[in-house]
Formats: sequence, structure tokens, C-alpha cells
Amino acid sequence: MIDLTKGYFDIDAAEHYNLDCYPAGGLSIHTMNMELKITIYEELLAYALLRRAMLRDGTVSNTNQEKIFPYIKRMISWLRTTDFYTSPASMNNHDNYPGGLLDHTLEAYNQLVGLRFVPKFVDVVNHNWYSAVFAILVHDWCKIGRYESYTKRMPPDDDHPDWWRTTAYRPKQDDVVRFGHGTQSLIMAMQLCNSKLTSLTFEEMAAIRWHMDGWDIGHYDDWDLNKCNNKVPMVRMIQFADQLATTTY
Repeated sequence: MIDLTKGYFDIDAAEHYNLDCYPAGGLSIHTMNMELKITIYEELLAYALLRRAMLRDGTVSNTNQEKIFPYIKRMISWLRTTDFYTSPASMNNHDNYPGGLLDHTLEAYNQLVGLRFVPKFVDVVNHNWYSAVFAILVHDWCKIGRYESYTKRMPPDDDHPDWWRTTAYRPKQDDVVRFGHGTQSLIMAMQLCNSKLTSLTFEEMAAIRWHMDGWDIGHYDDWDLNKCNNKVPMVRMIQFADQLATTTY
């Protein structure tokens, strides 16, 4: 984990990868222990917030983080109070195991890096790369605090001659009313990014809101989704990274 007591993000200590674009091989997520995965996620998030702030305020730099670090600390401190690092990414589908949400997010980041070389995303890479990194890192925050584990009774199968029990996941019984998948993640990000140096751009908001593409739309959403898909390249980039992260081949 990042040492939040220093008052700055120690870039020199982040030696796990090249922060601007690590080698094409990507992060070997499934060979890492949990502590390292958490550290990498927090470093990526901190660096994205720092670089976004540097574009908005010329006095913010790698060595002068006085204005932005309190917001970095606030966000990471909040994350550590949640189940983001231990939650599954889904109930019955991809990464449905403890820590699956973190694994999925890091794998989506892996895929985002690979998409840097797609010609239609060149403008995003050249001008909004750290916005895209931020968007992919928070795109599934809507799943924070959402699931609980329970023991599920299963019928006999090839590996179990008798009825057997396994751990499964379901929405928490006291889960509050939510606002939809992408919208919930966007609301949570906007609540934490409520300063001049951290507020979300339109492109970031659109990418987070529509990261599920057509799987997260209501009756009146078609027009808005299609317009963002056609006019905001970052939206498609985040969608593809998320979809590739759940692909098994």
C-alpha cells in the first residue's frame, strides 16, 4: 500500500512498472499476491490523479504535490474503508471470487494499455491518457459494498456424487436503492472528486457512465449512448478495455 503519512506520492518507489506505459506484456495479475496488487492499484490511481492535476495547475508537479496529495490521500483512505479489495466482480459471471473486483480492474487497465496502439484512440492517448486511466480504475466502483457471501447447496455432478455446498454471492439484503451500474460508479467518483483539481471532465463522466455500452441502458438512453459512442473516443476505449478484461480466450 502507498504510505499516506509522507504527504506526497513517492514516484521513485513505484518500481513495479513504467508508470507512463509499462511493457506490452502487462501486469501478471494472477501471479501477484494481494498486497502487491493493492499497491499497484493505489499507485496507478495516485499517479492518474497527480498527472490530471498537473494539466490543470502548472504549480503541481511530481516534486510539488502540496495541492493535490490531500485529495489523493482522501480517495485512497476511503477505498481502504470499503470492500473494494476483497469483493468479487460479479455474482455468477466473471471474477466471482474474493478479490475478483480488484483483479478485474487491473486486467481492464492491462487491456487499456494494449488499446493505446489502436489508431482511432491516438487522440485519447496523446491528450487524455490519464483521464482514461482514471476512468478505467473507477469504472466498477458501483460494486463496492454490493455483495455478500452465503453457502449455496448444489446438486450432484461429475466431481461430487452427493449434494454439496459452495460459497456463492448475492446482493446484500440491506442494499440501498441504486441508480444503475455506470451511473452509480459516476456518482461515487464525483462525490470524491469535488475540487477544482480533481473534478471530472465530460469525457471522463461519459466514459464511466457508458462503460457497459448497451448492457446498461434504459428506454430513453439509446440516443445519448450512441452520440457518446460516436463523438467521444474515450467512451469506446473504456468499453473495449472492460469487455476484453472479461473475455476468456
